[in-house]
Amino acid sequence: MRAFLLLFFSISLFTANLAAQNNIEFKKGEILIQLKSDQDIDKVVSSISKNAYDLFLKKKIHHTIYVLEVVPSEFVDIAIEALAQNSNTQFVQKNHKVELRTIPDDPLFDNQWHMETIGALEAWETTTGGLTVNGDTIVVALLDDGCQIDHPDLTDNIYRNHLEIPDNGIDDDNNGYADDYRGLNLQSGNDSHLSTGHGTAVTGIMGAKGDNGEGVTGVNWNVKILPLTNVEFEDEVVEAYYYALNLRRQYNQSNGASGAFIVSTNASFGINSQFCSNFQIWGAAYDSLGMEGIINIGSTSNSNINVDENGDMPTSCPSDFLITVNNTDEDDQRVSSGYGINSIDMAAPGKNSYTTRPDNYGTLGGTSAAAPHVTGAVALLYSMPCNQLATQALTNPAETALAMKRIILNGVHPIPDLEDKTVTGGRLDLVNSIEEVKAFCNGATGALNIDNITPNPVSSTMTIEFTTPDEDDYTFSIYNSIGQLMYKEVVSIVPFGEKKHTINLKQHLMGGIYFLTIENVNDIHTTKFFAY
Repeated sequence: MRAFLLLFFSISLFTANLAAQNNIEFKKGEILIQLKSDQDIDKVVSSISKNAYDLFLKKKIHHTIYVLEVVPSEFVDIAIEALAQNSNTQFVQKNHKVELRTIPDDPLFDNQWHMETIGALEAWETTTGGLTVNGDTIVVALLDDGCQIDHPDLTDNIYRNHLEIPDNGIDDDNNGYADDYRGLNLQSGNDSHLSTGHGTAVTGIMGAKGDNGEGVTGVNWNVKILPLTNVEFEDEVVEAYYYALNLRRQYNQSNGASGAFIVSTNASFGINSQFCSNFQIWGAAYDSLGMEGIINIGSTSNSNINVDENGDMPTSCPSDFLITVNNTDEDDQRVSSGYGINSIDMAAPGKNSYTTRPDNYGTLGGTSAAAPHVTGAVALLYSMPCNQLATQALTNPAETALAMKRIILNGVHPIPDLEDKTVTGGRLDLVNSIEEVKAFCNGATGALNIDNITPNPVSSTMTIEFTTPDEDDYTFSIYNSIGQLMYKEVVSIVPFGEKKHTINLKQHLMGGIYFLTIENVNDIHTTKFFAY
């Protein structure tokens, strides 16, 4: 009686667990099984009575853990139940899909409303910054009054010049500066930076270390930040820009052997009511930076002025390699700041942005806080798994920089209050920008669909162009007109790669009508084609 009760309890528990598993997304037709030690998977599979389905060994993960495929896939629950009753089975279940958990564990992240506004949480499911797909370390340059480079939420993300030996008083890399190991103080000529509130706050928005259990996170969790500080006068602005320019030029010319892969600069400062034509050296620097692949971000005035009519420096500069930014608040409304249908490109959250402060955390407002959201966004997008973007950034740096500007501007979220105040009429949106990068990288996303089959009619080889909503495994199957399976193949989708697949049937199909399906666990699409 006791044995019967134990068997009844075990079956009931298995049935309950199976019912719970059915609510979780899983890979269609796959079983994950762990055997007891020293058991033979072939013997276990062959011991199962399989009148209505077949079991195939798909992959060995460990000496006791395997992935099995059930064909047809709708018999997966029956197969699991049969395998569970085998005395040599330890665990058996569906092959569940894990859920990404990309909300960082930084304890003050809940204060960062602005990250949610720009879609950072969704963007971090794709990338959290750091490297290009080719392994280039992505760098942004901060031009500001100072930066606490030893702040616990910043220090790991501060750029290091490894050709320079710190604190030896010698210009080891022969670039004209001694001890510029962690950036450059433009007034002292070394890397002794002032721990100012403004620059520290701007740095944190761009790239405070994310998911490190400390404070806040930046738009990028892992980007490297080059501090160029004590920028007070125009000559220091120009010198700082050319310092960044020379590093990127070295990187381009050496194919990454020296220099730094700087993709964007941030200037959260300016001169009110001045036109760029009065600052030609400063203004010309943007084109020079852009030709080497650097997009520059400038914050506009915090005064509610029309920059087109009244001017502002640098946001009146006409360079194609400059993105000019004004300020929105938690309600997605423009805050008093410069505007202009020709001069100001877009907006980003600024008012009450929560970020790093010297030895602490707090808010920064105004366009000073808006610009680094965009600067960080540029760097984040370069870290997406897109070979075309990473490769062209070195082979065609200027064209790639302009493409990145278009990606940022085309991806804005429309805001009515910005419609007649900015070029784009919108606010920074990382989710939309990611979709723009996917389009740039020829990765068509959308509803599952077979877009084209060539040639059609088909003989033995066919090329399929298709669209999928995500990067996952998809199955291509070919059936004849009476429903017989003629061909089946599982294809792994390359992130942001061209969605095109060629099938070689190795034999001619007989003339007639056939049906091609593409499917995964969530969806299926079928289209007919002809053979001759």
